[in-house]
Amino acid sequence: MKKISKYDRTKYYKVPVETWSAKACAKAANAIWRDGLGTPHHTKGLQCGRQSGPIRYNGGCIREGEFYYGECYTLPVLAKGYKWEMIPAWGWRIKRGDL
Repeated sequence: MKKISKYDRTKYYKVPVETWSAKACAKAANAIWRDGLGTPHHTKGLQCGRQSGPIRYNGGCIREGEFYYGECYTLPVLAKGYKWEMIPAWGWRIKRGDL
């Protein structure tokens, strides 16, 4: 008989979705991302980091008093007039445009 762990290995904490204002979207859309050496990226508005998808931690994490194996982030909701655009192999960027 298979032993059942007391922790569900698929249990991830879902981080609440942020809603960005038009001012925050404009700032992000005009930002030029730089790598660790300070070299500017050629695409404006590129968002890197924990913007979407699950992140698993060795040893897990505790959020709101419960144990989770990691966290799951989703892209923020953008203000009217801005949209997400996928750049293959790089990630997501914010662009001005109609939805």
